[in-house]
Amino acid sequence: RLRLAPRSAPGGGARPRHRADADAPEDGGRPRVEVDLPDRLVLHKPPGWEVDTTDAGGARRLSAYLQALLPGRPLARDALRSYGFLHRLDTPSSGLLLAAKTLEALYDLKLQLSAGGLDREYAVLGHGLLPPRRASVDAGLRYWRHEAGPPSAVSRRGRPSLTWLRALAHCRPPGPPPPSLLAIRIRTGRRHQIRAHAAHIGHPTVCDGKYADAGVLVRR
Repeated sequence: RLRLAPRSAPGGGARPRHRADADAPEDGGRPRVEVDLPDRLVLHKPPGWEVDTTDAGGARRLSAYLQALLPGRPLARDALRSYGFLHRLDTPSSGLLLAAKTLEALYDLKLQLSAGGLDREYAVLGHGLLPPRRASVDAGLRYWRHEAGPPSAVSRRGRPSLTWLRALAHCRPPGPPPPSLLAIRIRTGRRHQIRAHAAHIGHPTVCDGKYADAGVLVRR
């Protein structure tokens, strides 16, 4: 969930869906516009779509969707400014993304994010029973490409990274380990921050082949 500050909606009211999405299916397989403002919008990203990076691999690029949606906006084709996206979500994840249509809106959103004016909240299913006393993870993260291990890891040489979390519910499926439904809010936005921090405290996200041990992976 993204909480938009009141000042992030200048120049008119919000329209719940973009006209280009009027015929889009609601099955979660395609992105869709949730809020459309004159200079920025909120997109819902389904799983399997890559956000504005050069290593998308076989994933579908959300930047291409944005370019088709905003053919007259140069920012949607500006790779140096991440095509107008304020932040990203990992390819397997789904959720809301903020994107700017103009440079003024992009830097306004960046200022709000840096000043703590935007909250980023997530619902995550993690392995194991998260104890009530665990309320945060404050551990630096370092991201690099290498053959062995996950790309992001806790490191003393990592960038400062802070994640707040709490257990909303504990599930009891057949067989261990029982997962926990977690409410997570991030102060920083490092790459794979939620997945790396969850694995660091022993509660990797369910079905995460990069950060969870093979022995605890839940498969369909």
